[in-house]
This record gives sequence, structure tokens and C-alpha cells, in this order.
Amino acid sequence: MKKTYLIFSLAVVLTLSLLSTSQAIVVYQNLGTGAPPTTMGGYTLAPFDTAAQAAIANGTAVTTIPGSPIYGDLTLDTALTKYNIGSGWSTWSHGYTGPVFTESALFSKRLTLPPFAGAFYFYIEPNSFSAWNVTATTNSGLSSGPISVVGASGATGFGFYTTDDDEYISYIDINIDAGSLGFAIAEFGIAQAPFLCVGQGQVCYYNCIPGSCPASHCDIYIPGAPQVGRVIGQITYHWPGCVPGGCPPSACSVYIPLLGP
Repeated sequence: MKKTYLIFSLAVVLTLSLLSTSQAIVVYQNLGTGAPPTTMGGYTLAPFDTAAQAAIANGTAVTTIPGSPIYGDLTLDTALTKYNIGSGWSTWSHGYTGPVFTESALFSKRLTLPPFAGAFYFYIEPNSFSAWNVTATTNSGLSSGPISVVGASGATGFGFYTTDDDEYISYIDINIDAGSLGFAIAEFGIAQAPFLCVGQGQVCYYNCIPGSCPASHCDIYIPGAPQVGRVIGQITYHWPGCVPGGCPPSACSVYIPLLGP
């Protein structure tokens, strides 16, 4: 797939940033009931820190699931209740005995991922011991389709990854059959999408990995815009803008992926 970027000069940054039409290419991978993978789609995955999750008292309703190995949080559109396997939740698969997050009255959930996720997985199990269909859909529109998941020790992994640099998964919508009596999710893993770090005197837009980004900070002055001094990553946008002779050199280019809805 052709990568789509904005390469904007100082004069046209605001106009071009509105032309957002591309969609990330995302692939679904059924992880089955086995243990989580260490790689997926070329990404090296890091599991969430379950110690941070276990520290939450059983029975606590949460909208943030801690332990992300990359910057940012995994958040929920509505609260789930934390329990442990064997303490509030009875079964799982592949020997996992750690924290789970559950709800018995809801059958849909949105997981909002930490910024710039290139790959992500989670495991899910229905409350009812029968088999029920679970469907997971990313912000790109890519769906797993209905996957049959068994509630008795059948926790199944759903994995997604992007196939181009500088594309990412921002959220995943989960839907499960109403007869399931709810579900639990647990065992999360994630990998950050690659950053586009360009040459000498230019800038990485994303939060770059130490050692992979130019050292200098870039200041961009845009006439007529309403805000002042907004810092995003290694870039500071100055408004209302520069005066003749007072603008930074135009050699500073910024590459930003066009994002879908």
C-alpha cells in the first residue's frame, strides 16, 4: 500500500491538515485459546504489566486498565469490574490465573488504545459456559467477524496489527451475543507503530524512541491561527504567527500521516 503523508510547508500547514481521507490497513489474527504470542505481523509485542492490574482491589469498577508497556492508557467507554481468576471469575484458558475485567449486563465495549498502537491483542471469555459469538472491529472498519468463544475455559485471543509504517489502531469495539450473560477481558499486549523520523534538521512528529530522532526542536509559525505555543511532540506551533523576517527557515519539514475517522 502506498503510504500517505502530509508534507507541509509553513504557509499551508493548516489547510493540508484538514485533508484527512486515508484508512489504515489492519489485519485480524485469531489467536485461539493458546498463550499470547510474542510477535504478530512483524511487530514484537509486549504484554501489559499484570502486577499493576492485580493491585486493584477485587470488585473495583474501572474505566482505565493499567499496565501498558508503551506511553498512554487503555481505557473503556463504560466501566468494567476487576476480579481474578478463581476470585470473582471461575475459568480461563492456557493456565492464566491473573486479573480479569468483567461485566454481566453489557454486551458491547469500546477499548481505546494508547496512542500510536501498531499491534494489539486481548483475550475474552463469555460469562455463560456455552459458546457465544464475539466480534471485534477496529477504528479502520476491519472486523474479526463473529468468532465462537466458549465460556468454560475457552478464553480466546483477538489480535490486530497494521501493515504500513505510521498507521495505528486507535480503538476496538467488542460485541458479544446477549445470551452470553456478559464477558470478561484480560491478557493485553501491544506494540507501538513505527515513527517516521526524517533527516538532519527535520522532525519526528510522534513521541520518538530515544536515539532515533533528531535532537533539535522545530518551531512553526502560522499566521492567523487562534492558539499560542501549542507543543506537540518535537514541534511548537506559534500563533498568531511570524512577521516578515521573523519566521523560522522553510527547510523544517513535518511529515504527518493522514488519519481516517
